[in-house]
Order: sequence, then structure tokens, then C-alpha cells
Amino acid sequence: MCLTLAAGGWQANLIVYLIQEFNVKSIDATQVSNVVNGCTSLFPIIGAIIVDSFFGCFPVILISSCISFLVIASLATVTSSTAVVYIEDSVSWGLGFGLSALVNLIGLVIFSSGIHFYRRDKPQGSPFVNIARVIVASIRKWNVKLSSRREDYQYRNDGEAKTTPAAPKKSFSSAFSGTEALL
Repeated sequence: MCLTLAAGGWQANLIVYLIQEFNVKSIDATQVSNVVNGCTSLFPIIGAIIVDSFFGCFPVILISSCISFLVIASLATVTSSTAVVYIEDSVSWGLGFGLSALVNLIGLVIFSSGIHFYRRDKPQGSPFVNIARVIVASIRKWNVKLSSRREDYQYRNDGEAKTTPAAPKKSFSSAFSGTEALL
């Protein structure tokens, strides 16, 4: 939550900073802000793929939180140094970016203080492999006729039929070299 609050703070200050510091037209500053917002909105998707494929959640969250803090702290430093020249205008930028950096740091400290409580799952490989498997299986079974026989379907303990048919005799479970598949 702290990182989201910090991101909102620096993104709101970015437009004003571009307009006043670099004399960028307001429409151009807004376009730059929109591009930055769009890119930062795509980072979680890219991060999720990397997390699931290679590293695991905890290290990626920790590293990206540190990078976020460093970027916002850099913005706060740059805008604070210009505050000497433009005391009245720039002090609010430094304060705005500085508060965003502080909130980001608080979130980073809270997150890293729970390091011993996080369950660390091992990466499962690329999620696209499983998606491709499902697509290939559905294409192969496109024209398969469903049985109308009652015994070809699994039933619950209460006698109600499930909507999925039972596994075929040569099935999924034989691929696991003797281990039983839980269906």
C-alpha cells in the first residue's frame, strides 16, 4: 500500500515538475506522464512472468521496491537541489518527491521486516508452457464425442454426476510412472 501511495505522489508531481523546470508545454508534460504511467502499468505483467519463471516472489518484490525507492529518492534529490535557485516554486517539488520517497522507504522497511514470515515458493517455470499445453489439448480433443453412458462419468458421494467425464483407461495417471493421479 505504501508503494502505491508513493507512486501516486511522484506521478502527480511529475507533470508540474516538467512544466515548471523544463518549460515543457502542459499537453506534452501530460503525454510524458501518460507514457510513464503506461510503462509502470506494464511492469507488473512483466514482473509476474519473470517471477513465475525464474526467481520467485520475494526477491523480485524486494529488488523492485529498492529500485522504486532509489528512483524516487533521486527525483527528490534533483528537485531539492533546484530549490536553491527557485525557492518558492521548487520547494514543493522536493517536498512532494521527498514524502513519496519516505513513504516508499517505510513500505520497503515493513516488507523486509517480515522476511522470516514469507513462504518462498520455488519457481514453476514459464506460465506460457501450461497455456500452450491447454491449447494443444483442446485442439486435439475438438471433435471428441462425449459418451452418453452413465458409468463413463464420475459421481460424488451424494450420487450427483460431475460435469466432466472420467479419465480414459490409458490416461494421464500412466504418464507419472505408477503414481496415482488425484481426480
